[in-house]
Amino acid sequence: MNNLNSATKEGFVLLAGLTIGLLAGYLTFSSINPRLPHLSVSKLLSSSNHKPRILCWVMTAPENHETRAIHVKRTWGKRCDKLLFMSTSSDSNLPAIKLDEAEEGIDNLWLKTKGAFRYIVEHHFDEADWFLKADDDTYVILENLRYFLNQHDTNLPLYFGCKFRLYIEQGYMSGGAGYVLSKEAVRRLARETSQEGNICDNNLIEYKGWIPEDVMLGKCLESLKVPAGDSRDEEGRHRFLALPPDMQFGPNPMVHWYWEYMYYQHEHGLKCCSDRTISFHYVTPNQMYALEFLLYRMKPVVELSHS
Repeated sequence: MNNLNSATKEGFVLLAGLTIGLLAGYLTFSSINPRLPHLSVSKLLSSSNHKPRILCWVMTAPENHETRAIHVKRTWGKRCDKLLFMSTSSDSNLPAIKLDEAEEGIDNLWLKTKGAFRYIVEHHFDEADWFLKADDDTYVILENLRYFLNQHDTNLPLYFGCKFRLYIEQGYMSGGAGYVLSKEAVRRLARETSQEGNICDNNLIEYKGWIPEDVMLGKCLESLKVPAGDSRDEEGRHRFLALPPDMQFGPNPMVHWYWEYMYYQHEHGLKCCSDRTISFHYVTPNQMYALEFLLYRMKPVVELSHS
């Protein structure tokens, strides 16, 4: 829900090369470390007869259809079982769904979120087991998300993401890092928000003059007895990340608000994050294609030792 300042955004350009270098090193390390094998999703899920079906819906706006959203469609979005773009204007090229509940603007993100989930329940509820919301500058590694979700029951009220600690007792998930809801959580959310005077709209939380969508969703789900789950791995490392790779792994300190918001603290650098990382936020289109190459096309050569 937080916006990076202009200086930080300009820094992304300078750090683009660092992003690729660090991520390449990270992946190379994983490939040569016997404790961190690269496994196909079929092997990871071999103990289960059912691969979790994931519906991804992406929050976007008309001005971002061709500058951001289309690049989600061409990269990680193609690995969703169902991909939807939610906007205030229809667009057959994505395609984007026009939500009539709200006008465009940061003040209306909560209205768009409620409208998106109600639309999904009405039109696509039976097509997926889990429901992922992301922004048009989020990058998601679907194979790792499926692996994580395979450990959980979608018939239970569950909710996962990058967990923030302010405003809500049980915490809430960063909207930009992406959050995923179980079938039962979506059912409760859509049913409650479709009613006049519902408990979700009665708990408005204002932040610097606007109502943050991720905080509102978190408060709503808390009221509906949907726990804010812990998505960290077995070693306590984070899977959903609220910043881009260069800011998570690079030598420069992360933005100050990040540490204030994090529910679970962690190290800065390569040890910060899970080997099965699921998402990054504030990812530019160029960085999306770099991640596609590094994750799905580059194959580091493993040198065999000679005895």
